[in-house]
Order: sequence, then structure tokens, then C-alpha cells
Amino acid sequence: MPLNISIDVDGTLLDENEKPVREARESLQLLKDAGYCLQLWSGGGTDYAYKHALKNKLTDLFDSYAKKPDVVIDDLPETARPLAIVHVDQNHPLDQAVKRVFNIEQNVDATLTLSSALVNFVQQMQAEKSEISEKYKAILDPKIPLLHPIPFFGVIEKARAITIGLNPSATEFKEARSWSPILTPSELTHRLVNYFRLREIAPHYWFAELQWALDTLHCPYSFAAAHIDASPWATHPPTILAKKNPRLLEKYNQLLDAGIQNWLPKTFEFCRDTVKLIVICSTDEPKQAEARRLPVITKTIKHSLGGNWVGKIIVLPKSQFPRWAWENREELVHLLDLENIFP
Repeated sequence: MPLNISIDVDGTLLDENEKPVREARESLQLLKDAGYCLQLWSGGGTDYAYKHALKNKLTDLFDSYAKKPDVVIDDLPETARPLAIVHVDQNHPLDQAVKRVFNIEQNVDATLTLSSALVNFVQQMQAEKSEISEKYKAILDPKIPLLHPIPFFGVIEKARAITIGLNPSATEFKEARSWSPILTPSELTHRLVNYFRLREIAPHYWFAELQWALDTLHCPYSFAAAHIDASPWATHPPTILAKKNPRLLEKYNQLLDAGIQNWLPKTFEFCRDTVKLIVICSTDEPKQAEARRLPVITKTIKHSLGGNWVGKIIVLPKSQFPRWAWENREELVHLLDLENIFP
């Protein structure tokens, strides 16, 4: 998909002497030849940007000129800001930044477009709704009239980082979170892919720690990461089920085990070629059933990715993920290949 790329003037296209930086024309020509639309912009304004393009005989490379926006008024605010900013400095000059654009193109594509394969996958899961509702009625929350499958949150296709949980919270479907009772496969897929980009509906508070950690790694859910649950169906929390009737936990565990066996591998097919970091989130003190399940999830994921997969899988309490990500950020950013990319 052709991208719209805005390029800064001073310090990016031009050096301190107002001369084009090393390989400026050659690098931008690569983007132009790839069909991208290039805009030259500057805090100095449209005329300032055009003047320097004209002076350095680069006008043939740019489709438009502009001042950097201060305020944007838009009915789709999530689409008005760039998905990623490629940072330029002495260690990351313009020619390297251009290579980064090609490196992240697939992530931009996955964010802005819905593939038919992904929509079909969601549709297959929606087809299970009646069966799930009947078979697991005892552990579903009757106060929540909606039952949408949630196979993932975020940009699952081409994701570089994946977090893993057990199953979606029933509180995700509270009225204030504006879930329509009926969603087509395309509508549900769009909601899930854009879950972390919607301005009017904040992500569930459960994700707060994970979001902060992934932003630290330059790999936000809104651009290059996703969350997958072992089971895509929301239920009562296991603590409530245990209080109501310990036997209900057996049903809950059956649902999770079925998800791990049937849907988890299929979900990973959408990112098996790109994922480099997988964080399986545990509770602070895993009980027996969870402790038994964690290595099963790990084994299932490894099998899904194949024997040639090179990356890192870690099992970690969700509360410890931010600190771990911060302490290992240089290694992890390098692993994810997003050194000078910023959300």
C-alpha cells in the first residue's frame, strides 16, 4: 500500500549548512520509486519547505509542502496522527531512516488494512457463539448480554511482540465501552485491530502496565504488537466461580484448555513470521491450575512457530513486566528491530 510520508527540512533533509545530507536524493528516490507520496514539511512553514527544495533541486521528489500541524480537527482522530515516527540524528541519518520505512511498511499495512484472511478467521470464531453460549452457560456472566469472541487485541498481523493472558474480562463489555450487540466479521475485526487507537474508548485498565512497557520498547499495541488470550471468550473471573461452586472451575479450565489447543495456534499464524518477543502474563502467585497451564501455553506457542523460530518467550507476572522491559530495553528494542522508531 502506498504510504504518505512527511519529511522534515532542518536536521533531517538538510545539515547545519543547509546542504542536503549524505545520500539524500538517492534515499528519497527509493521511496518515490516505491510509489510513496512524499511531503516536505517544516515548522518554518510551507514556503520555507518549498524554498529549500527548490534551492537544492529536489522538487521532483515531493508531492506537497506543508507546515507541521499544531492542532488537527478530524472526525477520525486515530487516523490523523502518524503511526510511527522515524527518528533522525547523528547515529541514525536519513539514508538509514529510509531503510527503516521499508522495514516497518508491513506493520503500517497491517494497521491500516484488514486482510480477508483475518476477517475470515474472526468469522469462523463468531460461528461458535451459539455452541459456546450453551456449553459454558454456567460460567458466563448473564449481566453481560454480549458475547463477542476476542481472539486478539491490537495489530495481530505482522506483530513483533505478543502478550498472552487467560481470557477477556467480562467487564470489557460494560455499556460504557460501547460494544454493539451485533457486529459483522469486518466490524469486529476493525474494532479489535484498532482497539488501542480509539480515542473515544480507552483500552481496558488491565492493559495499563503492558501498554507502558511496550511503549518503552518502541513497540506499542497500536502499531506493532498484540495481545492474545488463551481463550477468546469472556467469563466470570475464576475467583468468583470458585466461591459460587468449585465445580465451575472445571468448566472454566475446560474452556481455557480448548482455546489453547484450538485457537491459540491459529491466531499465531498471523504473526509467526514477524514475532520476536512473547510475554506470557501470569498472576503474582500462580495457583496449581495456572502453574500447570503456563508450560502448556509455552509449548503450544513454540510448536506453532516452528523449530526455526528465533526469538524470546518469557513467563512473567504482569505486574513485573514494566520493570523487566525497562531494565532490558536496549536488548529488547534491538531484538524487535525498532531502535529509532517511536509511536
